[in-house]
Amino acid sequence: MYKMLVLDVDDTLLGTEKQLTPENKDALISLQEKGTRVVLASGRPTGGMIELARELKLDEYDSHIISFNGGEIVSVKTGEVLYAKPLTKDEAHALYNYSKECDCAIITYQGDNIVGEDRTEYVVIEEDITGMDFKKVDSFVEEVDY
Repeated sequence: MYKMLVLDVDDTLLGTEKQLTPENKDALISLQEKGTRVVLASGRPTGGMIELARELKLDEYDSHIISFNGGEIVSVKTGEVLYAKPLTKDEAHALYNYSKECDCAIITYQGDNIVGEDRTEYVVIEEDITGMDFKKVDSFVEEVDY
């Protein structure tokens, strides 16, 4: 019996339709009932996985989400951040400046929102994938003071 099963979300647990099949849901809940801890891991932000985690009852089985490509680990049950390695404000601002040099949009996450200056086609895709709303700001640098 495995003690832990760590699953990627997009194009692994969720297919191209971004849906969890009833068979996968039942199997993962059954594994947890038998003592195997199921953990979701993704490049998605935590807010973009929490609904799926709750659907899989990760909160009831005291499991975790690994989000931001390993940049954050959160308890689904308590919401406690167990590990975080965020960018500094200066790093985020430097990336913003670089994005402008490259004529490319940049976004970040703030709570349950996607934050950026422009709602590009990629933001629309991100909204669809994560279920998060877009918050348009006049100045990324002024908004991202964390």
